Amino acid sequence: MRAMRKRSIAIKGHRTSVSLEPAFWEALDEIARVEARSLASLIGDIDRMRLAQSPAPGLASALRVFALMRARNVAPPLSGASPDSGQALNSAVGDEA
Repeated sequence: MRAMRKRSIAIKGHRTSVSLEPAFWEALDEIARVEARSLASLIGDIDRMRLAQSPAPGLASALRVFALMRARNVAPPLSGASPDSGQALNSAVGDEA
């Protein structure tokens, strides 16, 4: 297995670092490419969905679960996401807290 890869990203104007396995970065890059958007925009939407949950999962966990859900074709829509649209993500990540 390849080592974790850390990337620095800006979310709402604040820089943060996220460490994921290369396969998850590749999946997220592909999702962003297919949706014709930047990786930062995709991560920003996933971050908004995760913060609407209580308790909010960690960002790295939310990114992994989103990539997995998209691979399984069950990821919630991101555009114009309402606070309740993260429920599927919450139920998938909620057990990690």
